[in-house]
Amino acid sequence: MSVYGGAGDAYRDTTKWMAASVPLATLVAAGVALGPRVVQSVQTASSVSGWVGGHWLVLLCGAAVVGAVAWVLATGARVLSAGPSLPVELVKDPDGAVGKAIGDGVALPYYGGAPSFYADLDAWLEDIEAPDADPAMPDSRLDRLVPSLVAIGEWSALHEIEVAYKDFRRAFGLGVLCIVLAILVAPVQLPSGPAVTAPTPVTVEVGQAGADDLWSKTGCTDPMMSTFTAVAGTWDAPVLAVDGPDCPIGATWVPSRTDADVRPVRDAAVPASGR
Repeated sequence: MSVYGGAGDAYRDTTKWMAASVPLATLVAAGVALGPRVVQSVQTASSVSGWVGGHWLVLLCGAAVVGAVAWVLATGARVLSAGPSLPVELVKDPDGAVGKAIGDGVALPYYGGAPSFYADLDAWLEDIEAPDADPAMPDSRLDRLVPSLVAIGEWSALHEIEVAYKDFRRAFGLGVLCIVLAILVAPVQLPSGPAVTAPTPVTVEVGQAGADDLWSKTGCTDPMMSTFTAVAGTWDAPVLAVDGPDCPIGATWVPSRTDADVRPVRDAAVPASGR
């Protein structure tokens, strides 16, 4: 294996483990940091539209994470798929790939400059296109042209890999930064605080907006005459079981923090940091 092929393989191997680590690390980090809270917010949501409206930032962060992972994987795939060009493509390259490669010493010790390479190539093409040409006749020019073209092809492949790897490295850095920021920002709209681990009697003070919300979601008509028990969720967003006038059996309500003030009954056993 030439030095160019070995360098290309090194770039590919590095790209493989870097690209593979992004979705795996993202899944673990997001699962640990956000998973339970997302599940909890979905379980306590009154409707799909209500959850979407109240968690649009979480969805935006999720889309950013997916986009960042896809960007990293797409640029990584370009590194892995880069390969040598066909000899005819190299010879006809308008950017002068052969001249650049030979100028870098790729064709040594056979050719020190592009003119001698093209002279051999043109002369050989003329000979094999002649009416009396014998393709089986040994030709010393091929002993120089073939290894030179192979080396130039590997040099060209390495150049393509290096360009793709620079794009991949940029995408990796910015993608990881985007993922980290999204995971840090998403919890703003997710429930936090200690969980409600056991049914706990609570007092609820509501204004008119809270009373209207209670009625629209449960059918309960009089919050002043109702009893409330926190049965799930967190103390920042508790799920309340409601029993009172016109309440159906098993009625539950998740009050908005702006519409209701929920406090544990003083003699109930609740976490010290509860509401």
